[in-house]
Amino acid sequence: MKGLLIKDFQLIFLNIRMLVALCIVSIFLTSSSTSSAAFVISYITIVFFMFVLTTISYDELDHSISFLFTLPVSRKTYVLEKYVFSLICGMVGLIFSTVICTVIGMIKNINFIGPDFIPVALSIYLMLLFIVAFMLPIQLKFGGDNGRIAIFLVFGIIVAAVYIGNKVLEHFHIYKADIIKFVQSLFTANTALIIPAFIILVLATLGISYGISLRIMERRTL
Repeated sequence: MKGLLIKDFQLIFLNIRMLVALCIVSIFLTSSSTSSAAFVISYITIVFFMFVLTTISYDELDHSISFLFTLPVSRKTYVLEKYVFSLICGMVGLIFSTVICTVIGMIKNINFIGPDFIPVALSIYLMLLFIVAFMLPIQLKFGGDNGRIAIFLVFGIIVAAVYIGNKVLEHFHIYKADIIKFVQSLFTANTALIIPAFIILVLATLGISYGISLRIMERRTL
C-alpha cells in the first residue's frame, strides 16, 4: 500500500499549477471580509478530497490500471488504498486550511480560530467523508469521465429529491426554518452524544462503501 500512496501523491504533485492556484484562492478567500472559517475549510477540504477522484482518472488513463495489476498489487489493496488516501487528503486539507486561517487571522488581527472551531472543522471533515463514501464506488464502477457524469447525475437526483421534499413539507405547513431550528436544538441539547454518533455513522458508511467498492473491483474486467 505504501507504494500506491507514493504513486498517488506523486500524481498530485505533477499538477503543481493546480496546487499553486489553490494556495492563491485560499489566501484570497480567507482575506475576504465576507468569508468565514467554515467556508474556507469546506472549500479547501473539498478540493483535497477531489484529488482522490483525480488519481482514479489518472489510473484509468491509457489502461494504466491494467498494468498496475500486473505488479504485486491486489484489487483489495488498491481499493483500501483509495480510502486511506481519502482520509489522508481530507486531513491534509483540514490542516492546510487551519494554517491559512491562523496566519491570515494573525496578519489581519481577526480571530478565525474561535472556541467552536474544532467542532465545526470536525463536522465538515466527517460530512465530506460521508460524501466521499458515496462517490468512490461510483467512480470505481464507471471510471474517469463516466464516473464524474454518474456522480453529477446522482447529486442532481439528490438535489431534485430535496427540492420536491421541501415542497411537499411546505404543502403540509412544515417549513425549512422550523426544521433548521429543530436540528439546531438537537445539536445544542445533545452535542456530547451527536458527534460520537455521527462519527460512528460515518465509519459505518465508509465500511459499507469499502465493501461495495471491493466487490465492484473484483467483478471488473480490465
